[in-house]
Amino acid sequence: MKIMRNNLKYSKGITVISLVLTIIILLILAGITIATLTGENGFINNANNAKKQTEIAEEKEIIDRATIEAIGGNKRGILTQKELQEQLDKITSKGNTEVSDVGDEFEVVFVDSNRYYIVDKNGNVGESQDIVKDKYPGNITIGIDGETLDGSEEHPYEIWCIEDLCDFSNRINNKNVTSSYVMLMQTLDFKSNRSYVNGNITTEGLIKSCNSIEELKNTLMEGEGFTPIGILASTGRFEGTFEGNNKEIRNLYVNRDGYAGLFGEIFNANINNLGITGSVKSKNDTAGGIAGYADKCNYNNCYNKAIIVSNVYAGGIVGATDNSANINNCYNLGNVTAPNYTGGIAGRCSGKVEGCYNLGNIKSTNGYAGGLIGQSVRNY
Repeated sequence: MKIMRNNLKYSKGITVISLVLTIIILLILAGITIATLTGENGFINNANNAKKQTEIAEEKEIIDRATIEAIGGNKRGILTQKELQEQLDKITSKGNTEVSDVGDEFEVVFVDSNRYYIVDKNGNVGESQDIVKDKYPGNITIGIDGETLDGSEEHPYEIWCIEDLCDFSNRINNKNVTSSYVMLMQTLDFKSNRSYVNGNITTEGLIKSCNSIEELKNTLMEGEGFTPIGILASTGRFEGTFEGNNKEIRNLYVNRDGYAGLFGEIFNANINNLGITGSVKSKNDTAGGIAGYADKCNYNNCYNKAIIVSNVYAGGIVGATDNSANINNCYNLGNVTAPNYTGGIAGRCSGKVEGCYNLGNIKSTNGYAGGLIGQSVRNY
């Protein structure tokens, strides 16, 4: 009887061990299966990527067909916004695509997929780029999913659309969020409808809220254009970090008295990884693609392709700097013109310039001009 009981205990022990091992093996197999299905290189992810690439190929083919028909049908051999839109509407049905004329190029947006393509005047199609629509446009303190942002480096204010950029300008010019950390989340183009959401801006300020995208676009592309972020120390200037995130602000238009640039006046600020295109003009003060005037600021990996004009000092990156600026790995491709100190990087510069270059035309009508710096003051 003892032997039988011992055998029974032994059998139960074997059964429990087998069960545990079986469970472990099943869990391992399940883990492998889940990883195989849902991992970065899993079947599901690969299938989604394949589907996306197929859609992109189809969209590019649609644009190719539309451009060929548009160019061939106008007898001038050039592409126009109206004719390109008409041909796209014939192929995809009206409302499925949106064409914006953004200067030397067109942007073609596919509404359903939220992707856009750059098309040049000769009909050459660029790579696809995803569009993320801001659910809370015109308010940089709310994230894209509704989360609260406090402007810290951990939770920076986010700029997803032109309305957000206007909100940021209004807040700075109202002496609000001046020392914040701000991040540009996607490339924005003042001439492109895809960069706008609804024309509404929640913060009262120098840039007024509009009732439509077209109204806001016209406001920012006519007259004085975009109000720079921080126009005077007395009314508010940016003193934080602006992370461009290797994106661009395209077709910026500024035409005003006072400091002119994406930023007007900045102090003790960091501007990183940002590109500017468009036109910046100051009628009676300094002008630059990034900033009109700066004090104790750092610029890293920035570039300017905008036309810069000033009646005082002008620079591709900054019009004038004081108190030890640091300008690192920046370049200018835009034409820069001023009567006095004019430079491809800075019109007047106090500080250090390293790893920078200029390929734009630099013109000073009365004073000094330099490929990089018009006037160097206490540089080291």
